[in-house]
Amino acid sequence: MYCYRCGQELRAGWVKCYSCGAKIVNPEAAIQVRRLKVGMVERMRLWWSRNGPAGAVRQNKWRVKQRGATGAVHVPKLAQVPQGASLVALIDCETTGMAREDQLIALAILLAAHREGEILGVVDDFYGLQEPTVAISAEASSVNGLTIAELKGRALDRERAGAILERAERLIAHNAGFDRRYLYRHFPEVLERPWHCSAHHIRWKDEGYRNGRLSTLAGGEIEHHAYGDALTLLEVLNRRDGEDRTYLARLLDRGPMAPPSWRPGAILPPPAK
Repeated sequence: MYCYRCGQELRAGWVKCYSCGAKIVNPEAAIQVRRLKVGMVERMRLWWSRNGPAGAVRQNKWRVKQRGATGAVHVPKLAQVPQGASLVALIDCETTGMAREDQLIALAILLAAHREGEILGVVDDFYGLQEPTVAISAEASSVNGLTIAELKGRALDRERAGAILERAERLIAHNAGFDRRYLYRHFPEVLERPWHCSAHHIRWKDEGYRNGRLSTLAGGEIEHHAYGDALTLLEVLNRRDGEDRTYLARLLDRGPMAPPSWRPGAILPPPAK
């Protein structure tokens, strides 16, 4: 018998896993849960290897891996906002590094319609690149795969991206403090908007995950790409917990992040004009 969370072999009489601390109420059920999770991981890896973010964009629909579901759920691209639905923007940024002087070089936004946390579809989306005025660190380039040559002459369509952000009632990102800090330089109004952090405002370990990293929640290593990460976040938030509620509903119920403690003028340069 094995732990459903970490895979540690369980001995007779154990009431918890002494490797990760997970409670073992029914050891036989633990084996079944582990097998189910492994099966979902393999299906996700297979889909990403065949399609990837570009494949999802071409199809205008996204596979959403439901925890415990037997099949894939499709979140369609909507032509208009359904009646009674609210809008949230799922955001992901790539940067030249993590230092104060580093800059945003890629931005992805998914404008999703939901009704009480149930995602109905994607109303609009945005992906753009921005040529930086500083060098891309080797570490950042190895993660996001972007180079100065690829970004040469590229600039964000700020009017279009700003219009999508304006439509959203709430802004969501995985590690939102990071995204908010760099997005501010191009869209200073985002400091006044309600932000939600899916990385820190949900106790992922309590949900049976090893940690809250997006790759872990996706079930394995994924291509690190701003649009692909936003897409993965959409999939993760549309899963259901043990109480049959979506993680998006739980995240919104928790309330927004506190305003930033840093003063924009003290840490970041003036907003780009």
